[in-house]
Amino acid sequence: MADDVRALADALQLQHFSLMAFSSGMPYALACAVAMPERLQAVAIIGGLGRLDVPGVTDGMQVERQIIYALATRSPRVGALWMRLIGRAATRAPERVVRQQMRYLASVDQDVLRRNGGIALRAADLQEAFLQGAAAAADEAALHVSDWGFALADVGPEVYLWNGALDWSHPIAMVEHHVRELPRVRSVVVPDVGALGYMECLPAILADMLPGPGSPIRTVGSD
Repeated sequence: MADDVRALADALQLQHFSLMAFSSGMPYALACAVAMPERLQAVAIIGGLGRLDVPGVTDGMQVERQIIYALATRSPRVGALWMRLIGRAATRAPERVVRQQMRYLASVDQDVLRRNGGIALRAADLQEAFLQGAAAAADEAALHVSDWGFALADVGPEVYLWNGALDWSHPIAMVEHHVRELPRVRSVVVPDVGALGYMECLPAILADMLPGPGSPIRTVGSD
C-alpha cells in the first residue's frame, strides 16, 4: 500500500501530503506513515479499527461482533468467509443488509441513516462495492487479522484520532489502546456521536487535523 501511495504522490508531484483513513483503512494509512514519515504532513484516523487480537479492545461491541472477530483472529479464513457472505447478500438485497447492520449501531447512528435517504445511499454504496464480487473484500478482511508487518510503536508521525463516544464498532477500549501504543497522538472523542457521526462533523475534522506540532492529547467535552 505504501509503495502505491508513494508512486501516486510522485506522479502528482506531491512532495508532502496528508492522509485520512476510516475504520479498517487504519492499518493502510499507518503503513504509509511508517514507510515515508518525512512526506506526511498529517495522518488522521476516523473511527479506526485496530488490531483485534489485543485483549479487551473489543469491549463495548455487540456480542455477535465480538464472537466473529474472535473467530477471525484465530483463523483469517473466517473473516474472509464472513465478508464473502456479506458480499453475496449485498448483491441480492442490499437494503436488507443495511437494515440488518443497523442492529449493530447506536440509535444516533440509526438516525443518521434514516435522514436524507441514508439507507438507500448506503444500500447503493454496498451494491457498488461488491459489483465485481467479494474476493477483494475477503482478502482485506483476512489481511486485517493477519500480521500487519509493523507495530503501532513504529509509527513516527503524529496521528490524529477522531471517534464518537457512542461508536459501538470502534469502542472506547480500542481508542484507549491506540492512545497508549502510538508514540505521538492527538485523540478527540466527541460525546453523543456514533460511528457515522463523522458524516456530519467532517468540516470540523478537516479544520482540526492540521494542528501545530506537539499538541497534547485531548478529549472534547472533558475537563
